[in-house]
Amino acid sequence: MKYFSIFLILYCLASGVAAQEFTVKESKLITQQVDSIVSLYVKYGSFTADNSKISESYVEAFKSLFSKPDAYVYNDLDQRENSPKKIILNDYVKYVKRWFNMGLSIELSNKKIENPVKAVNLVTLDVRLEKNIIGWHNDNGRMEIKCVEIFNLVFPKDLSSCKIKDIHQVETNRCQVLSIADKYYAEQNYEKALQYYQDAIKNCGDQQEIEQARSQYTLISNLLREQKYKPFYMTIQLSPAFDFYYISSESSFTPDISAGMQIGFSLNFIKMLYKDKKGKTLIGVGAGLGFHNLTMNLSVPDYKDSVAEQIDIDKEACTLLYDLKDLKETVHGFYADVPIFGSLRYNFSKKCFLLFNLGVQFSLLANSTYNSVNTGEYKGRYYEYNNIILWGNQLSDYGFGTYNTSLQKQKEKYLNSFVLSGFSDIGLGFQFSRSINAFLSFTYITGFNSMTKSGGDNVLSYGKDEVSSLLKMNKILKSSFGINFGIGITLN
Repeated sequence: MKYFSIFLILYCLASGVAAQEFTVKESKLITQQVDSIVSLYVKYGSFTADNSKISESYVEAFKSLFSKPDAYVYNDLDQRENSPKKIILNDYVKYVKRWFNMGLSIELSNKKIENPVKAVNLVTLDVRLEKNIIGWHNDNGRMEIKCVEIFNLVFPKDLSSCKIKDIHQVETNRCQVLSIADKYYAEQNYEKALQYYQDAIKNCGDQQEIEQARSQYTLISNLLREQKYKPFYMTIQLSPAFDFYYISSESSFTPDISAGMQIGFSLNFIKMLYKDKKGKTLIGVGAGLGFHNLTMNLSVPDYKDSVAEQIDIDKEACTLLYDLKDLKETVHGFYADVPIFGSLRYNFSKKCFLLFNLGVQFSLLANSTYNSVNTGEYKGRYYEYNNIILWGNQLSDYGFGTYNTSLQKQKEKYLNSFVLSGFSDIGLGFQFSRSINAFLSFTYITGFNSMTKSGGDNVLSYGKDEVSSLLKMNKILKSSFGINFGIGITLN
């Protein structure tokens, strides 16, 4: 009986050993299945098909890599360690969606496959992998996470497929300085972390840990440089706008003024002086140089006036009586602009931003002309001859009669040479690259002082060949509403 028991024990041991043996074909098939599941994990573990948002199809494909929906996995997403380290699969997916809505970049390297073990109806094995995760955290910006994990894999008896049973972390004896550096990095105390990563590069003995410290040192250096970086922009913009005018002075005579359209062009320089820790809000100041044109249409259906003490061709005194009908005038002006403003930019995503500018604009008149057409009736009253009134085209030598007058490109003397305005812009921009962006904004401009010089004799006409600009009769304020199409170029 004693010998039989020993024989039975030896037989069971031999059977167990035999059960662990795999043919060359089976070993090759196991290796292929391991490579396949690792490759699929890298692909679907990113959770994104376009590197811009979570893809639900990738989420479902990722879940299908596991043998059951409540599989336990290592929580390698939380550097601050505010959440459990051992969680179920569905919770892992929730954390990804909550923290990394643009998806992840996954790299698995240094694969080490342990010996597979046969059970009654399945085969299991462990695979040791170094995992590197890069992602844009919704709150904390760019994050890079490195760890070593064990993937416990399960196969059916025929080795036809492979699933992940669970994933757990490999505990390693990390260099103490490197652990302290990781702690400061998790707390976002980047200046302290940088010091300790530098010490880890010098003092840690393990080459892999030195490489990790060097990688983190480079990452934080770039991060701190990016936090301190405050861009200096040059913007080039085209600005079509509609002008609106209104009379600001009290006068018995007010012409009709119709809105015109102006085209502006400007070159602006903007220096950002403040940037928040997350790099989303930037505040700065700007100044520029540009120009815009002005077109103003004025009209009067009927205007009557008189000019006393005129001398006719016979050297006799008279009072000129005139009646201007259908008087229409078009004023053209060309201004050089100097805007000075405060600028706010809010980056609500990696590529898109809101912009807001508020400031004043100094406009200097460079050139101006006016065109005028009317039908004028001119008469002369002679007090010396019992107030007799002479008129008719037969007295054209005296300037009397009815005439159609058309004046082209007359020098406009009644536009102010300096106009001060306030303006505000609000718009949306798109960042093509670090150096180039484009934007579209809406702008409102309002004048603080009159565009015109009013006063003087207020006489519109001294004869059939001379009609002054209607601008001399009133003070006029201007406001504009327009659109800016622009390109921004980063200069630093």
